[in-house]
Amino acid sequence: MGFIDFRASLRYKCVMSDATDPLNLLLLSPDPDLCTWLFADLGVETSPERMTTTFSGKELVFTSHTDPASPYMGNAADVLVGVLRFVDILSLQKMDELLKSVPGYETKPIAILVYRNENEQDFKMSCPYCGQKLWVRDADIDKRGRCPHCKKGFTLPEQEKHVHSTLHLGDQVPVKRITKGDAGSMASPLRAIVKLKKSSILDQLEVKSDFANRQTMNVDIEVEDD
Repeated sequence: MGFIDFRASLRYKCVMSDATDPLNLLLLSPDPDLCTWLFADLGVETSPERMTTTFSGKELVFTSHTDPASPYMGNAADVLVGVLRFVDILSLQKMDELLKSVPGYETKPIAILVYRNENEQDFKMSCPYCGQKLWVRDADIDKRGRCPHCKKGFTLPEQEKHVHSTLHLGDQVPVKRITKGDAGSMASPLRAIVKLKKSSILDQLEVKSDFANRQTMNVDIEVEDD
C-alpha cells in the first residue's frame, strides 16, 4: 500500500483556499469622502451586510475606518489600505494614528493609495521646517525649493516617496497614485494589494528550528592581522 504525503496535501489545500477566499481590505482615511470615491471608482456593491467587488477573479470585501481618535473594533482585515488626498503633515499624522488604531497593525500588510484629480500636476505637502502648507509641482521634484514662510530650503520630494519616508513604511509597502474617476488607474495598485501576503510578519520568517532552539552563543569577532 502506498502512502499519502499529508504535507503536500495540506499545501495544496492552502493554495486552493487562498485562491478562493475573499480578501478583506480595511480602508483607512482621514477623509471619509475618499472612501466614497474609491467605492464609486471600483464599482463596489454595497449592502447593509457587506461591500464587495471582484478584481481578476478575486473577491474583495471592504470595511472602512476614518476616526483616528477611536480604536478600530470591526472585523479582522487581511490588508490595511490607507487612502490619502493630500500629504501635508496633518493628513499624514492622522494616517499614522489610523494605522496605529488597528490592533496588531505592525504585522499586517499595508498599502497606501494617493488620490489625484485628472491631469493634476502638483500636490500639497508641508514645509519640513515650519509646517507651512505648500504646493509642489511634479516637474520640480528633486529640485531645491525654498519655503516662502520660513525661507529655509530643501529638496522637493516625490509625493509617493514623501509618504513612504514620513510614515516610516517598510520597503515592501506599496505607495501608489490613483486618479479620481479613472478605474483604469486602479489596476496596478489593486494587483499590488492582492499580491500582498495575508500572513503576519512572524509567519514570513523562515528559520532552521534546530539552530533556533539551541543555546544562545557569543558572536565571533574577526581580528584583523597586523
